[in-house]
Amino acid sequence: MRIIISTHQRTKLLDRTLESISCAVLPRCLEAIMVVENGIKAGTEEICNKYKGRLPVEYYFIKRSGRARAIQYAMEKQKKGFSVILDDDVRLSKNILCEYMRAAEKYGPGHFFGGPVKVDFVSPPDEKLMKYMPTSVTGIALSENVSDPGPDFYFLGFNMAVFIEDVLNAGGIDANYGPGAFERGVASNPTGSEYVLQQRLRENKCKPIYLHSALLWHFVPPSECSLEWLLHRSYRQAIYAALISSRYNYFFIVIAMLRFFLPSWLSCLLSRAIPNASKERLYLMRRRFFWLRGILKGVQLKNSIRKN
Repeated sequence: MRIIISTHQRTKLLDRTLESISCAVLPRCLEAIMVVENGIKAGTEEICNKYKGRLPVEYYFIKRSGRARAIQYAMEKQKKGFSVILDDDVRLSKNILCEYMRAAEKYGPGHFFGGPVKVDFVSPPDEKLMKYMPTSVTGIALSENVSDPGPDFYFLGFNMAVFIEDVLNAGGIDANYGPGAFERGVASNPTGSEYVLQQRLRENKCKPIYLHSALLWHFVPPSECSLEWLLHRSYRQAIYAALISSRYNYFFIVIAMLRFFLPSWLSCLLSRAIPNASKERLYLMRRRFFWLRGILKGVQLKNSIRKN
């Protein structure tokens, strides 16, 4: 068993995550914690060295940015075996790793796993914005009697466990999705890396198994609770939608521009002139404009990918 963590310029959060792992019950079969820094060296190796005596930490660096590329790199180094995929901003429950190991031994290859997620806030989002937030901000959990999550449920990508050979046989992790896909960091990169991976696994006859006790907490900073972040998230989700769907092309863009762009742009401008407007109202007035911008960006990226 190995743990894979992709990280990019977040040493304080990584330190917190490794401290959390050190406080969890570690399975005897845990071989390594593979920390893959991507894009730029920013002190991650020093954080890893800090835990060398307490955890089986292995540090790696890849020049190209991208969470998906970092995880794919770690998987290709392993070639086979069982791995838990985490992010650098999570806090583990005490027995989560043992729960994953027990599930791996029970079900074997041909299955992939995930569990519930709760949230560590510094300060939570506006109550009226919360219903529009993604599950990475709201948290996610299924009823106690559910183990098969069904075709419409997707695990959050920072609380998943897979058999490496299943992932590689399904085509690996698509580098065109997620943080760092086209630019360093999160900005202007599509969401959806974990959705694409899980869809590939399902198409390759792998079955998802939900583990109620595989709980962790995701750290959500104030910057990811704001109206501006939520609008930018809509923009990134639209890039993802344009990349995966043949519906979105330049013909669609022309029609959308003529029918929706001007009204949505005017609505966005008008929202700035409304005194004391609620954050929910501002979001609803602006989101179509951000969505259309994301679709346009996604169509441009899709055509660029095809040319390359």
